Amino acid sequence: MKKVVVGLSGGVDSSTAAAILHHQGYEVVGLTLWLMKGKGQCCSEGMLDAARICSQLGIPHHIIDSLEDFQANIVNYLVSGYSNGITPLPCSQCNKAVKFGPMLAYARSHLSIEAIATGHYARVNYNRDNGRYQLKRAVDLTKDQSYFLYDLPRSCWQRQYFPWGQSPRPKPGASPQSWDC
Repeated sequence: MKKVVVGLSGGVDSSTAAAILHHQGYEVVGLTLWLMKGKGQCCSEGMLDAARICSQLGIPHHIIDSLEDFQANIVNYLVSGYSNGITPLPCSQCNKAVKFGPMLAYARSHLSIEAIATGHYARVNYNRDNGRYQLKRAVDLTKDQSYFLYDLPRSCWQRQYFPWGQSPRPKPGASPQSWDC
């Protein structure tokens, strides 16, 4: 059975991504990053919702304390950018510096799992002509989130699943698109 760690914010998209993969026969483990103190999807409410989803699916749930990384790499980055007259893209920076690498590192070192998934609407295709993975927009362009993922390293792409990127409603039994992280 193929194993995958699903990054869970507690929101609908990541929760449904976990359910899709679970129902497709993957051995799914939920993983939530604790990014901020307080309320909101990335905080205490989101962690509780993510734990609840994992309980309903009957899958394990892990939480990583990422408070310091988030403060240093996102909050300080955002404040510095605004102070210097630029408009940063914090979600892209967060995916690159705080989420994908640490999630995969945790999956590998603590769970012996080589793949992660998220609820992002994006796709990755393998180009046989040049032997490289390419980030693609989601099939549903109204929900596309590939612009938040554009600067992730290619080394991540073959280990990343985006169940929502293929279609607005993946067909039961369909295999998720993957890319290397």
